[in-house]
Amino acid sequence: SMELKALQSQINPHFLFNAMNTISSLISEDHEKAKDLLLNLSDYYRSRLQLAKDFITLESEFENINAYMAIEQARFGDKIAVRYEIEGDTSFLIPPLILQPLVENAVKHGLQKSLHPGSVIISASIKDEEASICIADNGVGMDETVLATIYGESHGLDNVHQRLINLYGSEYGLKIESKVGEGTKVWLRIPCNTES
Repeated sequence: SMELKALQSQINPHFLFNAMNTISSLISEDHEKAKDLLLNLSDYYRSRLQLAKDFITLESEFENINAYMAIEQARFGDKIAVRYEIEGDTSFLIPPLILQPLVENAVKHGLQKSLHPGSVIISASIKDEEASICIADNGVGMDETVLATIYGESHGLDNVHQRLINLYGSEYGLKIESKVGEGTKVWLRIPCNTES
């Protein structure tokens, strides 16, 4: 589909540029870490290729998220962290690149803009018929006005929201709650893929 092609082509030049700068500055002082980050970077971009698949496991999406976080942590140090609170089986199948953009959004718009260290908490409750997932950050948060226009160009949430609705129906879009100075929570539900 058009929207998947658009997603696939999102090489995110800023992210690549920043990652390359971070890696090149580490080459002389800590070549092991530089090597690890290069592997993380290739994992991150390999995750973009998973879009060709209809479904990936929740676990492999977590690996994609960890590759992304490792690169950002090399840039921002202890300022950003990720935590998982998972109940259930992570071999549950989800569409590719549903969670990772939400985590990137939390880091970019929530944590990086904050003066304080922060974290993204990914909580998931996986039952046989459905996974309920929340991506929460304790970053800068948003007011009602920003929240009202959240599905605009800048946040990359629109794509995820639309894909969920197109795949599963109108009641399956993102639910977002945010408070200025406290952070943002994004909830989604993914029904079990019965075809598999």
